[in-house]
Amino acid sequence: MVMEAYAVPGCELMQFDDQPALEQFIAAELAAGRPTANLALHYPETGGLAVQERIDVNNPAANGATWRYTLSGWGLIQLQLEFRQPGLVGCRIAVNSAERARAWAKTYPRLGEPDLWDWPAIEKHARRLIRVLRKYA
Repeated sequence: MVMEAYAVPGCELMQFDDQPALEQFIAAELAAGRPTANLALHYPETGGLAVQERIDVNNPAANGATWRYTLSGWGLIQLQLEFRQPGLVGCRIAVNSAERARAWAKTYPRLGEPDLWDWPAIEKHARRLIRVLRKYA
């Protein structure tokens, strides 16, 4: 499952069911002049909880919107895209470790127990994504 990690203020989170939908989203982000896009990847076999939250925003750049949605989860893999110049996109993978998730679990109980996640599977997917991205660096 690939979704926005942070929705545009006042809009629902977008989910991308195939590559053309994701490409269309990235093209729209570029056309809108947004400098970054943050995606959350959840592999069903890794278990855990992907928690969608509505948060309040107070930002003039939100064009009057007072809320936005985020997607959080201990084992979600974050893909951060930075649109640097035409034809050049910086990519970064970010993912929690089991140890970090356990250390922060009491602070964020809404994300559930970190042990609901299959951490070896998460690490495997994150490493594979990093290997793929390095081919294009």
